[in-house]
Amino acid sequence: GIRIVRNLKDIKINYKDILEVRRLNSRIINIMGSDGIFGHIGFYYIKGYGRVSSYLTDGKKAYVITLKSKKKYLLSLDEKLIKRLEVILRNE
Repeated sequence: GIRIVRNLKDIKINYKDILEVRRLNSRIINIMGSDGIFGHIGFYYIKGYGRVSSYLTDGKKAYVITLKSKKKYLLSLDEKLIKRLEVILRNE
């Protein structure tokens, strides 16, 4: 799965819980979060997705992961992980 490392408690996303993964192609609006040299951390609004939890460290690798529970995450994902997710989602 995917593990988001945080100070208090890590977030774990099981591959089987992922509904879709899409590259971010729109602007994000800060609802409650921090924008700075470390990225975009917090809650953001994205047109077409609604509210997302963001742990984005590299805007060039921005992807929105939608879970089957409808929860959405904005993350920086490398190409190797994207290819793995494409195979997993195709085989479901």
